[in-house]
Amino acid sequence: MVVNGYYEWEELYEWADDKHKKKKKQPHFIKQKGEDLTLLAGLGRDWVNKGTGESSAAVR
Repeated sequence: MVVNGYYEWEELYEWADDKHKKKKKQPHFIKQKGEDLTLLAGLGRDWVNKGTGESSAAVR
């Protein structure tokens, strides 16, 4: 699969109040330095919402 990059998500915690922490996710966009495109290998699957026609692809 040819992509321009991908996201990795970092789990962060911040204090909601004096006793409770709240989980937050911070996205980081990863791309190959000096290149416009990157190649990824994996198993892919296309999905189409039959009601709206919206499509999506997933790679594992």
